[in-house]
Amino acid sequence: MENGKCRLSLDRRGFLTAEFGGARVFSSPVGLFIADGEVCEPAGAEVSEDGGKIAAVVHYDAGRVSLKITGPGGYFRIAVEEISDNARAFVFGPYFTVKKNYGELVGAAWDDDSAVCIQSLMPKVVGGFPAEYEASHKYRASALAGAFDRLKFSECAALPCREGTALQCHARDMSKPARFDFLGMENCEACEVKGSDAFIKGAAVALIMTPFENLLDAIGGMERREGLPHPTVNGEWAKKSPETTRSYFMVSRQTADGRRAALEWAKKAGLRCVYSLGPFVSWGHFEIDGKLYQGGDDGLKRAVLEARECGIGMGFHTLSNFIHTHDPYVTPVPDDNLLVMDRTALSSDIGEAGDRIAVEKANNFGRRSHLNVIRIGAELIQYKSLSVSGGENALVGCARGAFGTSAAPHKAGDPVLRLWDHAYMTLFPNLELQNEMARRVGKLIKYTGIGRMSFDGMEGCLYTGRGEYACSEYVRRCFSFSGPELLCDASTPSHYRWHAHSYFNWGEPYWDWQGRGGMFHYRADNQLFFERNLMPRMLGQYSIRLSAPNNASVKTEATGPEDFEFMLGQAVAHNAGFGFDCAQATLEKHGLTPFFLDAIRTWEDLRFNGDIPDHVREKLRNEHADWRLEETAEGWILHRLHLNEFRFHYQEQKCGAENELKEILVFDREVKSAAALAFRLRVGDPDNLGSMNYLAIHEGWGGFDPVMAFDGFEAKGGDYLVYGGGTALEHRDSDYRLIETIEGVGKPYMIGGTLSSADIHWRASAGNTLQPHAKVYHDVEQIAMRRKPR
Repeated sequence: MENGKCRLSLDRRGFLTAEFGGARVFSSPVGLFIADGEVCEPAGAEVSEDGGKIAAVVHYDAGRVSLKITGPGGYFRIAVEEISDNARAFVFGPYFTVKKNYGELVGAAWDDDSAVCIQSLMPKVVGGFPAEYEASHKYRASALAGAFDRLKFSECAALPCREGTALQCHARDMSKPARFDFLGMENCEACEVKGSDAFIKGAAVALIMTPFENLLDAIGGMERREGLPHPTVNGEWAKKSPETTRSYFMVSRQTADGRRAALEWAKKAGLRCVYSLGPFVSWGHFEIDGKLYQGGDDGLKRAVLEARECGIGMGFHTLSNFIHTHDPYVTPVPDDNLLVMDRTALSSDIGEAGDRIAVEKANNFGRRSHLNVIRIGAELIQYKSLSVSGGENALVGCARGAFGTSAAPHKAGDPVLRLWDHAYMTLFPNLELQNEMARRVGKLIKYTGIGRMSFDGMEGCLYTGRGEYACSEYVRRCFSFSGPELLCDASTPSHYRWHAHSYFNWGEPYWDWQGRGGMFHYRADNQLFFERNLMPRMLGQYSIRLSAPNNASVKTEATGPEDFEFMLGQAVAHNAGFGFDCAQATLEKHGLTPFFLDAIRTWEDLRFNGDIPDHVREKLRNEHADWRLEETAEGWILHRLHLNEFRFHYQEQKCGAENELKEILVFDREVKSAAALAFRLRVGDPDNLGSMNYLAIHEGWGGFDPVMAFDGFEAKGGDYLVYGGGTALEHRDSDYRLIETIEGVGKPYMIGGTLSSADIHWRASAGNTLQPHAKVYHDVEQIAMRRKPR
């Protein structure tokens, strides 16, 4: 069968051969038949070709499968028409090609000549290989997928190998009851799957062969033809629109007034989307909180229109299939479709009171979880533990009528259902209820005009026991109601959901408050993952924070300017967007909020409109570099800062009768040209104890008279003293709010060249000992950049 430059043939051995431009791309078994724990390659095939299609019956030692291969235009379609009833799974592939460049998520491999790509056409076809049969995989020994890669071996639709790449997808039979192990729980119930999705019959993949530079367009055309999710932004496919990677504002714990303030903050930052992180009364029914949006859905719709008038879109965030315990699916009468982990039965009657319940079998009831919830009839009950004594299994420490349900008597033999729960203190739906929740979210998006959302918590769908199918079906169903004008993300990637998600992002803004270290490397490594999988780039989520209170067990400082600009520099370095996640109260209280918003605007303007050389992007990727961006009439000047950090130690010497203490600052030799000394000093010791009332700069190595001195202030532990090199000293509190500006006596102290040190003198208030912490900044490089020609 030919399709332009592409040719596909199936021989009597059951081998599928693909060619592009006359060159062989692969020749591999058309698929693997899995039954009774055995993975079978084809034993032979009956093949007929009639014009635009190939029909084949492929025989295996354990059964047979009927396939139909068509070439609808631009790609080939391989579909299962019939399959033996004993089949547990069918694998499309692995199709091995010697092409070594790969996109494990998108399912592509390529070299200089061409690209080949396998694509799932429905949620029940999952990228990769059935995990429990991994040991039987033909290329297991040569696979290069590592333990810490974004996708595990069994999840790779394009599996990198030493000699090339193996393309693979699979479908499972889900028509029969099944058990699974998950998160320490063993032999749990898997959800029933209804309809055609339960069967392997109908499973299909697309096979695309094209020059690599045309691959993305070829996938997009296939998506439209097959009716797959194809999200757009302003009518343009999101995978190709530069608008997709625009950073966005995520404001949590809003008030109605704060929602309007968020629009103003977004405008000042030059951001075009504001996320509402908490618009719902509860997860489950996803009822809009009338305190934030008067009138519920209609109120949210009005807010979307109001934001559009400001040139800003709106988005929201939710945990996909998580259900709050105060949601109507739980209380006062629990829905029949709450997700069951395991079940037993009462071994004796119980009344409507009592904290001990005897059950027939222990099963998973002895394993602790966060809520420990069982259901008997219409009553939910929490228990503390399982007691096994004298042949009796009993749930003890029971709290009857949990979550507002009604306690009631129950009879021996009544089913006792253990429900799945989560650390977020939530329950889960089965697939039927999950579909209802997806429909609600999709319709809400369509009705209100929400243009962006996060499918956070996709891992919650895995609790159903139906793996990635449950995740993909949730997203597909949501899209079927929302329509295509929706930018969305998720933190957990998958092959089928590559189509639906405009990008992948994830929510760890509080894990690396300085933006460096382990999470820095994780974010950077993800950019390579996105690039090879043809995904728009995102860095994840970042935040600003206030200082920890003095009684906090862990002392953290408020976000400072250098760490914030470092993060913005990473966005430019990788041409990647980010989610700016902040609580309303933090933005209102942080003294540098105006600076942060303006910095976002300036750096994002550079990212989208600057002519940025590759060597500059490479410099920005340095984890240990600090930058400041200055906007000019012609474009921008990027200042590389050299930062010296000093932690002063309490010294016993006294300078004269003034009880002055001093620290000698010796600067790195990178400071070559003369510049005024500039620094930020944090008063107090690590526990924010102590205070300061005098600060002076002396010449290094023993200058007797101060070059610049500041007096007449009282800075307490945790406050900052910020000196920019002039004659004024800013006194700011621990959250950088300006308290006062102190005029100094003297002149700026110049460092650089042959000058490489300074003495800092200070006075502590009576009875205080101090260990100040200073960061000294030197501008050591300037890079001018212009705007791109319009």
